[in-house]
Amino acid sequence: EPGRAMWSGFERSNPDLMLKLKMPKQASEELKSLAFGLVEQGYTEQTYNLTDGDMLKLKQASRFARALCKKLLHGTGAAIVTGGLDMKEYGDPGGPSASDALAKRRAKMAYYVLCSLVGQVRKGLSGSFLRTY
Repeated sequence: EPGRAMWSGFERSNPDLMLKLKMPKQASEELKSLAFGLVEQGYTEQTYNLTDGDMLKLKQASRFARALCKKLLHGTGAAIVTGGLDMKEYGDPGGPSASDALAKRRAKMAYYVLCSLVGQVRKGLSGSFLRTY
């Protein structure tokens, strides 16, 4: 059980600097590739559980998730992830806009997989998922 995050004066004065964590391009590509495949196979965040085989495909995403977990548990207690989960990246090239339902399902799956890599995920009744520590 993590303790309460205590922010220094510098952290309180510079939250953008302290909270931002940029996802590397390769980690983003791994998540995107897996999410596209899982959604195509009919999985949702409610029906999918991360497998050992999928973990092997997510080496860079797993590395990023460990850094994110460290920031959440032992650092600031919060993070803003930039790069990697842009809705525009999850639509079909030349197809419908990123607001289409398929792009949303893919992005939601990628986010769920990232959260699963960070730690335990509790699936909510409304179809959403919450981080638990």
